[in-house]
Amino acid sequence: MRILDRYILKSVLAIFFSCIFVFLFLYVVIDILANLDEILKQHLGLAILIKYYLSYLPIMFVQTAPFSCLLSTLYTFGKLNRDNEIVAMRSAGLSIFQISRTVIIFGAIISMLVFWANDRIVPESISLTQRIREQMDASRKKTKDKEPDAINNLAVYGLKNRLIFVNKFSPRQNTIEGVIILEHDQQQNIIKKIVANKGVYKDGVWIFYQSVTYYLDENGQLLQEPKYLEEEVMDISERPSDFLSQRQRPDTMTIAQINYYISKLAHSGAASAVRNLKVDLFR
Repeated sequence: MRILDRYILKSVLAIFFSCIFVFLFLYVVIDILANLDEILKQHLGLAILIKYYLSYLPIMFVQTAPFSCLLSTLYTFGKLNRDNEIVAMRSAGLSIFQISRTVIIFGAIISMLVFWANDRIVPESISLTQRIREQMDASRKKTKDKEPDAINNLAVYGLKNRLIFVNKFSPRQNTIEGVIILEHDQQQNIIKKIVANKGVYKDGVWIFYQSVTYYLDENGQLLQEPKYLEEEVMDISERPSDFLSQRQRPDTMTIAQINYYISKLAHSGAASAVRNLKVDLFR
């Protein structure tokens, strides 16, 4: 590496890490101040706060690294221009690309690092911070048994080699809407498909409404006419609590996991869910 490249890179690195440190510090301080009432009310210890913000570091890094890279580049070239060093470099016969090459390579490396961290580290970090938040909320009786109003685009791998997809799950009412159940054989061929408009969990059993059952052979061809029932008691072992415990959000999955998720749902007929998952994948 040329002396000039090392000179530019040294300035960029110094400003970049300084910006990262400042942004992370402000991020933590602002978040603590914003939630200070809750922290004091729940009597949270220092250990759990440190654990929480350490688990949040990858998320903060991914969010602040691009701005730090931009600011370090602007400051470095602004300083070079102010000291007339860019004029001196151009007078020495260096092109614009030769002057900025080091910064371009640095930016590409940071971009790849952010992309890798966002795919491999951030999903686990989000899951960990959620678990810590649940531990923090569990200390309050008001939020101990709190459940979300509704969960969209939920898939559960159930017993009897079944894949259950639900458009909307309401834990409080124990209802599911837009239900698709795929039953596989030992070779993972779809042998049965159940589509229902709505399902309600009553007295330990699931009752499906407007359900259609398809029986398929190993090649995916219909064996008999589909069976339609206005109301049907389904032999499903999964309870509403199982749907809650097995849910997985796209932001807690890696690219490979979302791709596998999409491939499992691609033949289910859940076109809207596949489209939504593809949006999450490309985002």
